[in-house]
Amino acid sequence: MDDTGHFKDLNAMPVSVKARGFLEGAGLPPLDRCFHCVQMALGAIDLGLVEVETDVAETVKAMMDWRPQRLSNFFILMTGEEYEPAGWESAGDLQELAVIILDDIENKMLMHFPYYRNPES
Repeated sequence: MDDTGHFKDLNAMPVSVKARGFLEGAGLPPLDRCFHCVQMALGAIDLGLVEVETDVAETVKAMMDWRPQRLSNFFILMTGEEYEPAGWESAGDLQELAVIILDDIENKMLMHFPYYRNPES
């Protein structure tokens, strides 16, 4: 099945609509085949507006190619559930929203990847 409809569902969420607006405001054309929240977070990293650990940046870059179902699973979204990272509504610009989404991504990485950030032996 074509994933376009599923990306439309993800990108119709209010937080994604806001991310799309910030992408457009920064002159970054929103891509139809990715989750705009992830694209905006990657754009903020690429523009130097936020700094993250290398592993977080690599994960965000990889997420650009993930299928919608994998993104929904990563963000722990049940069917019909909205993605609502804490504080997203009050974000006033691309940088603020990117920090919120990147913090959420890193928190999800800690949940999904149990050995993430454990000291190396």
